[in-house]
Amino acid sequence: LSRNSGTFLGTFEDTQGAKRRFFVRYDIDATIDIVRTKITIPKDKTIDIGDIQPESVPFKVFYASPITQEQAVGLAATRYIPSGTILTKRDAQKAPLVRKNDPLTATISQDPLDIEFSVTAMQDGDENDTINVKAKNNKILKAVIVSKDRVLIQ
Repeated sequence: LSRNSGTFLGTFEDTQGAKRRFFVRYDIDATIDIVRTKITIPKDKTIDIGDIQPESVPFKVFYASPITQEQAVGLAATRYIPSGTILTKRDAQKAPLVRKNDPLTATISQDPLDIEFSVTAMQDGDENDTINVKAKNNKILKAVIVSKDRVLIQ
């Protein structure tokens, strides 16, 4: 449901099995809880509680599903969001665990030896994703994300 009034097509089947179609007009008088941005939020910024304010607004027309305050906190902006904008599911998504250019600690394991060294992420990724990382000698390696600051070289 994306608007507060309209029509929809209904069907009815009587006891003899005959089907009848009919139109139903509806009007909804309600409010919906939303969050609006207090400040301009740049793309890829993680949204925190100070960036948004909860509001109740009349339910009129929504082109995308609005999100609640609990859902918004911790998500990353998918686009530049001007101040005063109602946040929707299109505007924010789960923030990646590792971002491009993050410094990471890489581990190469060969029993019984573990070698650790510093690398830089070359792309965003979540836990168990395989990403490219760059070592200090500018060599590109494939690594699996283990945690926010650790990867395992394959």
